[in-house]
This record gives sequence, C-alpha cells and structure tokens, in this order.
Amino acid sequence: MKMYLYADTVDQAVDLVNKLRKNHKGTWVFVEVTLGGHVVKLKMFNTWVQRAQVMDGRYESSLMDTSVKDFKEFLNGLFTRIADGTSFLTGGNIA
Repeated sequence: MKMYLYADTVDQAVDLVNKLRKNHKGTWVFVEVTLGGHVVKLKMFNTWVQRAQVMDGRYESSLMDTSVKDFKEFLNGLFTRIADGTSFLTGGNIA
C-alpha cells in the first residue's frame, strides 16, 4: 500500500506517520512524505523504518522492533534534518 502525506511542520509529519503506523499494524507501508519542499520515501513495518530515502538518493533505516518512543524519535530526527535541508549520512546540504 502506497500513501502520500503532506506536512507543514516536523511535529505534524511525525504525527501523521505515527497515525499511519497505528492504522496499518502488521503490514508493510510505503509512504511519501513531503515536508518543506523535500520528499522522503519511507518503507516501514510497524515501528521499523526499513528504508528512508530522500530524493538525492541517500537513505537510512531504524532499528527493528523498537519502542513507539524510539520510532517517533527516529522520525523526529529524520524530518528535522529534512526541514533543515541537511543530508542524512554526510550532514551536507540537500537543496
């Protein structure tokens, strides 16, 4: 299942993805989140983000079977870097 979400703030992006997780427990979810003009693609299962990819091709993932708190902290860090315009692995600018 592929979905598209649009968020104005980091907190809104985290909340929307977490609600999606709660509504689709036990299934793979593919979602594109647009935040601040940047798009991130997520492939996730429950609290595991197997792949988070920004449009510059860089990606990262979370640990498997984490707590909801850790899941939300991962998303917060991910979306904060996107909103700030910094890359995942290098910390470089993605704009």
